[in-house]
Amino acid sequence: MGRFLLALSLLLVFVTAIGFCESEFTEGQRKEIAGIVRDVFKDEFKNVIKDEFRNVVKEELQSFYGQQPIPVLVSPTPVINIPPNIITITPIKYELTEHGLSKQTDIVALIYSKNQKLSRSYIANVVDTYIAEAKFEGINHDIAIAQMLYATDYLNNVQRIAVHNYAGMLNESFCNMTTGIRAHIQHLKFYAVGRLVDNNKSVDPRYHILKANCYLGTVKTLEDLCRKWSESPGYLPNIRNKLAEMNYFAVYRR
Repeated sequence: MGRFLLALSLLLVFVTAIGFCESEFTEGQRKEIAGIVRDVFKDEFKNVIKDEFRNVVKEELQSFYGQQPIPVLVSPTPVINIPPNIITITPIKYELTEHGLSKQTDIVALIYSKNQKLSRSYIANVVDTYIAEAKFEGINHDIAIAQMLYATDYLNNVQRIAVHNYAGMLNESFCNMTTGIRAHIQHLKFYAVGRLVDNNKSVDPRYHILKANCYLGTVKTLEDLCRKWSESPGYLPNIRNKLAEMNYFAVYRR
């Protein structure tokens, strides 16, 4: 505030002095002097007002937050703390053959927030492959990706990533990423429909288990799938939690 008062005082003194000496100047000279005064003080007043406004805002924020540092409102890599009871936020009924709703960019951002050891390009490749393979077979990619997030702990499970077993199929390994993801999607398709699109070539090593247990074409909902996929009573809540987490993360980012 001191700079503002000083600048204002100098301006008043200068204008007053000109008033006293008004008779010494012609009309044209007075206009010329007024222009000089305007040019000299215009930038100074602009800077002073900006500085003072910034100081006032800073003081108000500091008083609001006490002695704590003023938070940064926009961060290039925000840390998103998802509530532990996130499962209750989005009670959605998931069908295995519906279209997935989650966006690639949101899923990649979620995984990267949990696992920064992998590059974004690798994570994006995994997610893109899941979405493409699921779309081809008409499977809900949200369910498949939620299973992958759980089975690989957001791609942190080095052993499963090394053998491209993204679904956590017991003792299975695959020659590359695409084959591993395709096997997962096909396994879901066999559960849901019992056969692949146009009888496409199967790479699912556990088809015979579904056939032996008469599971082919018997699964419609997420609940049906989880009961047959795993005997663990915690499997369905964990997959639901991953799905709710994906939705919460997408909404938070927007």
